[in-house]
Amino acid sequence: MVNIIIPISNNAKQFEEIMKRLTHFESVRVHVGVCESEYKEMKNNFSENENFQIHCFANGSHIEEMINSLQMYLEIGNTMIMRKPISMDEFNKFISQRKEVVTCSRKMGKVKTFFFNLWQKILKLFLGVKLYEGDPSVIYMNEDITAVLSQSNNLSFSSRADRWKGISQGVVETIAQPTKTPVDTKKNFYYILSIVISLALASVVTTVVCIFAKMSIIIGLLVACLDIIAVAVSVILGVMIAFNNTVGKKHFSHAIEIQTEQNADNE
Repeated sequence: MVNIIIPISNNAKQFEEIMKRLTHFESVRVHVGVCESEYKEMKNNFSENENFQIHCFANGSHIEEMINSLQMYLEIGNTMIMRKPISMDEFNKFISQRKEVVTCSRKMGKVKTFFFNLWQKILKLFLGVKLYEGDPSVIYMNEDITAVLSQSNNLSFSSRADRWKGISQGVVETIAQPTKTPVDTKKNFYYILSIVISLALASVVTTVVCIFAKMSIIIGLLVACLDIIAVAVSVILGVMIAFNNTVGKKHFSHAIEIQTEQNADNE
């Protein structure tokens, strides 16, 4: 069994081709999340397929919110989250790989690859997380990973940030452009403000002590420690800002589900 989550906030037609091809697969269970404005058309096109379930969410719902809401429908088996449309050939490449996690390949040269690997080590050192080897616009996870993630409350973030240790990963080259997740600008603002305050405070204290205090070894060590702490905090916050800009907002709420195809038919 393969669980497939397809969250769509707009332009549902771009997913129609792959969805029509998936209607012929008995071993997949497709959960499609759409906004209320596109629900009726999607329901008319796919509600007759037993392996499809169309979920209607309030207009304005973000795809990451839909993912968190659709998480409750995961069954035992592998899981694919399809944030962007892919071809049938690309789909087959995803499910044919015997890896624990499969994502879209990142188009990088040698220089970008070097800095990407360096960035991965920095993230692991400071935050304890990494990026997936590929772009998670489409991510395919095996049964064991699915079993763990089905118990979490934030499938959106877990499918964008690699918090695993020692898992095997594969990548598939795809044509469609990667999807971008909104950045938490409010949190970035607080991080930047904290950096400015910590560096300013350290600079002021150091300047005042150097001008007015009688210097000694102990005072010098205390000032040096204060400056080191301020710089360290600033570096960590800077890494968090960069990570936020790369992965996107961490906490998305659950989209409000209005109805599914089944309970709509019963009305």
